[in-house]
Amino acid sequence: MSRNSLIFLVSGLVSALISFSSYSQPCPSPSNVLDTSYSWRGTHCEGIKKGEEEQTRNGSFRLVSFSTGKIQKYDNRLHLNIPSSNPKQLRLKIESWFNDYEANWQKVSLPFSLETRILKREKVPPENLRFLAWERLNSNQSIYLPVIHNNNTATTYEIVWYSRHKTNINLFEIRSQSNQTIFSCGEDVSYPANNEISCQWDAQNTPVGKYLMYLDIEQFPYNKDKREFTREITFFHDPQWLKK
Repeated sequence: MSRNSLIFLVSGLVSALISFSSYSQPCPSPSNVLDTSYSWRGTHCEGIKKGEEEQTRNGSFRLVSFSTGKIQKYDNRLHLNIPSSNPKQLRLKIESWFNDYEANWQKVSLPFSLETRILKREKVPPENLRFLAWERLNSNQSIYLPVIHNNNTATTYEIVWYSRHKTNINLFEIRSQSNQTIFSCGEDVSYPANNEISCQWDAQNTPVGKYLMYLDIEQFPYNKDKREFTREITFFHDPQWLKK
């Protein structure tokens, strides 16, 4: 074998390993998984998380859904519209922390479709699913995109945050890039007993563009001092995505 051929072969092997690693990244290591249904599915990682480490690894306060609301039933496939301009940088997460279900995509094929066999087998109620999509702009910055359901009643966005501890939300606003308040969740914020904090936002008359979700938060971890912090997330909105 010539020297050039050997270099080409080694380069190809390294590229293949890097490619496999990038696709395999959403799956946790086998030592953290106690259920064989949580595994690589060819295009994504999907299954049921088990154990305290798996259930809490994403932090005590996080955005879990930015979509046009909950779905009510499963067909054989779940169809979602994600208005991405750069699918190669698009990430998608579908989860139900009620059932410890999670599915992750590092690269998303559009239009999006997911077989619902595992969801049905694990008896995950469709209304418990949460949807989150974002594009990676660089290693430290992302922009979030709403996940649009094929739902004729979808006229608003549903924004859902998960908190592992007792939480007060002092401020929950949608702001423009110039930091002007467009919408205040205020009385529209709900605090159900399932650790989720949700806000319904009718954005049909809000112009197309980039916006910010801004939250001022107090958390009260058990047997620990109160934590005060803020969260700010950039997202893109187009009123054409909301049905009239």
